[in-house]
Amino acid sequence: MGEPVDFGADNGASVIEAVTRAAAQGPLATEILSGAPVVLRYADVESLARDPRVAGVGLTVFDLLGITEGPLREWYGGLMFTNEGDVHHRLRALVARAFTPKAVEAMRSTAAELASSCLVPIAEGDGGDLVEANAWLAMRVMCRLLGVPDEDVAVFGRWADALSVTFSYMEPDQIDGATSAITELL
Repeated sequence: MGEPVDFGADNGASVIEAVTRAAAQGPLATEILSGAPVVLRYADVESLARDPRVAGVGLTVFDLLGITEGPLREWYGGLMFTNEGDVHHRLRALVARAFTPKAVEAMRSTAAELASSCLVPIAEGDGGDLVEANAWLAMRVMCRLLGVPDEDVAVFGRWADALSVTFSYMEPDQIDGATSAITELL
């Protein structure tokens, strides 16, 4: 199948190096923790994305991880990219409304206001760290877009962080954290 690749490595650079080495050996690798095949070349991924034989594989990783029921699986199974056909198109149409040029333009002043507010402590104080000052900016803008109150941004951000691992291989403690997050969010 190809060289085993450890996508659970702690250092992002080591994952990139492992994938690069594997891609030099051939178009496929095996993900070491799950045994799942990994397609390594852009043209092959592009081809697979359009191949009807791989339609409906959105919950396959959950199956491999033993997440066969519960709120995390139900939530993940309802996402746009885990669905095909009419369900996918309905969800995509809903999301697309939030990102029309008019909707994006309407958020521009809000995003600028939030960005400016991040810089106030630096401008009025003795300096500061720009990365730290802007750490929550994207989450604050996203929360405004979704209608999440400002006072709930931190908890929403924690839920989003806990759920972000659902888009790759998860360790048992990450599954527990994501399950708790989606239960609290819902």
